[in-house]
Amino acid sequence: MTDNAGSQCLTHNQFWDSLISIENSNFNPEIKLQHLGSLRTQYKKCGYEKDSVYARMVHKTGLWEYSALSHIEDAITNTIAAVRINTSGKKYACPSFAANSYSNLGYYYLQIKRYKQALLYYDSAIISSARFPANRNFMILPHLQRGNIFFKTGDYEQDVEETTLGLKIAEAVSDTENIIDLHNERAQAYEMLKKYEEALQDIDKALTLLQHSNNYDALANSYRVKANINADQGNCSQAMLLYDYAISLRKKSGRLNQMAVDYNDAGEMLQIKCKNFNRAEKYYEKACALGLSVKENLPCLLAYMNLGQVYFSEKEYEKALAKTQEAIIHLANKSSFD
Repeated sequence: MTDNAGSQCLTHNQFWDSLISIENSNFNPEIKLQHLGSLRTQYKKCGYEKDSVYARMVHKTGLWEYSALSHIEDAITNTIAAVRINTSGKKYACPSFAANSYSNLGYYYLQIKRYKQALLYYDSAIISSARFPANRNFMILPHLQRGNIFFKTGDYEQDVEETTLGLKIAEAVSDTENIIDLHNERAQAYEMLKKYEEALQDIDKALTLLQHSNNYDALANSYRVKANINADQGNCSQAMLLYDYAISLRKKSGRLNQMAVDYNDAGEMLQIKCKNFNRAEKYYEKACALGLSVKENLPCLLAYMNLGQVYFSEKEYEKALAKTQEAIIHLANKSSFD
């Protein structure tokens, strides 16, 4: 501490205690951000070195800037600052905490679809965590997210590899929630590789772990995947029973916005995999109606685009044009996405 800091300064331990108190408070992220901003200002005025305590402050600043304000570029800047401090090699740095910051950076870049940077930061999180046995569980989510990025970019073999690595760690530490998510993710990769037996084994393992659960979202996600695997194999009647059940579970979760997406995705399955255009049309209409009821524009945009394709395939060109024009209207209404 500098000589002019004065008696008004908290001790270094008091700053730490104040930081933890803010983290553990019941305030919403925006209020936490305000309290943390005052604490950071005081810390700097007192002349303390930018050490592991300050690194945690800027790490949390980044986290709450994203969650409270959606200021993702500021979140990235602060989180990178935290990494630089904790990987500086200085005496009062905390290199083990850098894994948390790397993982957050991976997430932030994933949200803005900068997949290359996201992959690199998730990889750094895995490497950093591997250096510290107590951090082993911090390797699980980066493996899951890396797998999902590979899925999004069409590298399904790499998705399987990443999720398999993540499963080994998750099972070793009995992380049931992530075990379920990893099985779901790997099942979808196997599905795309047309390895249906392996895909069903994964999804059934996830459902077994969820059998006594009230996590309706997770259950809905698993049944969606199983429905699509059945549709791939031509079992469309079973696929629709499973999809309808998934939608009923989503309704129980109360996430009607996601339920609208489910209706649209069920329609796509019917249209593309089952060639059942009439039933697909009904699900698209439900997607749009529910989306509008919860003020979500995206389900309508997707549903009308898909309906345009349905009518075009049936050579009903005027209807196809009308639905495509409606999709353009919803696309232009960008405020509904915010």
